[in-house]
Amino acid sequence: MMMNIEIRQKYGIAAERRAKKLRLCDEAIYLDQGGVLTQEDLANLLGTSLSTIKRDDAYLMKQDVSLLTRGMVEDIGRGVSHKTKAVVLFLKNYTLSEIAWKMAHSPPSVNRYLEDFLVVAFLHRVFYLLLTIRKITKLSERLIKEYIGLIERAESEGYKDRLNQILDQFKVNEPLKKRWWWRERND
Repeated sequence: MMMNIEIRQKYGIAAERRAKKLRLCDEAIYLDQGGVLTQEDLANLLGTSLSTIKRDDAYLMKQDVSLLTRGMVEDIGRGVSHKTKAVVLFLKNYTLSEIAWKMAHSPPSVNRYLEDFLVVAFLHRVFYLLLTIRKITKLSERLIKEYIGLIERAESEGYKDRLNQILDQFKVNEPLKKRWWWRERND
């Protein structure tokens, strides 16, 4: 196996960084009993920017090199995002710190996921359309659809009471169903 200095001399600094990145990901998985690094973790460990890490990921993928980061493990393909998983834990009455610990995310990140979910849930509850929710929240259509799906499954999965308890803080004086745009849309 080539040493980092040999890789750098033969292939350059970018190749050395990519080799370190692969080694760090492998070590996190095997030595730390299943830990998975984020792109942000790798940027910090390698002393580089997140955009450089993303470019390296794209390069490695083109080379058919599998890099096991949290995004690759947790969000494979069109599966449920880690954000939705955090919200599910919240709806199961886990605390913010418990969710952060379970998911190996920072509490501010988990809090942001929950706040985004609450805004989507409220807007959905008062009959805003997907496109409007997307424009207001600046979230991806995919994530909004996941959140709406979770809202719709809340009763069958036992989250309805918790969801209603959270959403009850957003009271609306006039039922929005009676607004003119609602009638026109449904007539």
